[in-house]
Amino acid sequence: MKNQRFQFLILTIIIFIVGFFLFGILGIIIPLNNASTYVTDNPFLCWLFLSFWGGYYFFSILSGLFFTVKWLSKKSFVIKILMTVVFVIPIYVVMAGVFYSIPYWIYNLIQYKRIADKAPTHV
Repeated sequence: MKNQRFQFLILTIIIFIVGFFLFGILGIIIPLNNASTYVTDNPFLCWLFLSFWGGYYFFSILSGLFFTVKWLSKKSFVIKILMTVVFVIPIYVVMAGVFYSIPYWIYNLIQYKRIADKAPTHV
């Protein structure tokens, strides 16, 4: 369980960084094209906003996927078949990661620290 929480924390941080850089490229390109779609006239703020938005977007999708897979893995086979037929529900649960990804990440961090503190240290 400790290893799973650690992997979740690391993978979500890595995907945030990936999204940050991918959308950061857009934050550089959009002001250079003089596009009027961004909110501010400050190119740095445009870059910063798009970078963080992209990082959070990727982070939320991955958190939603982890949460949904964990949630569905505990369900019975009949429920899994039903969720496959009504596939929109798991997709909505993944996309809802935008709302619960940060609390879920903090929860996993707290649980990981709690488990790590209880682990015996070898001298």
